[in-house]
Amino acid sequence: MNKIESKNRDAGDGVRHSSGSFANGNHVAVVLVNYRNAKDTLRCIDSLRQLDYVSYSIVVVDNCSNDGSYEKLMELDPLISVIRSDSNEGFAAACNLAINSLLESQAKYFWLLNNDTIVRNGSLAELVAVAQQSEAIGAVGSRIVDLHDVEKTICAGGGVISRITGRSMHIENFTTRTKLDYLCGASFLIRRDAYEDVGPLSEKYFLYWEDADYSFRLKERNWLISFAEKSVVMHAESNTVGKGSSRFDYFFSRGSVIFLRNHFKYHWVFPLLVSLSGRLARRAMKGNYAGVLAIATGVAHGLSGQLRRPR
Repeated sequence: MNKIESKNRDAGDGVRHSSGSFANGNHVAVVLVNYRNAKDTLRCIDSLRQLDYVSYSIVVVDNCSNDGSYEKLMELDPLISVIRSDSNEGFAAACNLAINSLLESQAKYFWLLNNDTIVRNGSLAELVAVAQQSEAIGAVGSRIVDLHDVEKTICAGGGVISRITGRSMHIENFTTRTKLDYLCGASFLIRRDAYEDVGPLSEKYFLYWEDADYSFRLKERNWLISFAEKSVVMHAESNTVGKGSSRFDYFFSRGSVIFLRNHFKYHWVFPLLVSLSGRLARRAMKGNYAGVLAIATGVAHGLSGQLRRPR
């Protein structure tokens, strides 16, 4: 069992009362996970302070950074809850750790937000507004734009996954006919009732694909996933492991195997082979043999249940 150290310097239930009230009944607990990146986490928190939403709290989990991050985070406003995990069990485990600490609170929604994001002041209000349209909506995603080029949309809420190739593709242009398979975990608002029905995020993935897995699990339990067009979140993609790096290739490939086996139960081998061959070919053509090895290792570990932890 993972042990934690938590320092909550606020009396009561440990939830930050942004406006000193839960009067609207739609309190949101914002969950951030930090791993050796306090600079981005603090920048994200600075943007969260500008939200125009009435009632929200912030919980930060430091995932055993051991680089001074926890000490820096402890210098934050005492109304921000900070939890330190004594081991790095991955993104999903850290989110579950935070949410479990909030189950006795009055939070109606949990907003999972990547720590390398900057939010616009209306982002949260727009997410909740969409969630409030129907009690059947279990989760809502934001428009994710490039932090360094805000005119570039990374994804409009989430994306789709091909049942033939196994490839996940972000949707950039959302229309009334768009049907999302998954929401992007960079900004993922979960209704508390849905979380309690579906259960915690799967900790098998460690990093990547846990958002797609949770989206599929929500829909399996007849919850809807939706997109808040006007909720805009700026994201510096894959700051933790580096997009295109060998670490990215390893975790992404490992996660894809686990996802396909879980959700494409009777036809997962063909999509896996197609997606795997495509990724391997692209790396090989560029002479990126470290990437080829990382992908192959990730697939092997996904099949066997092994994990190469980040160092």
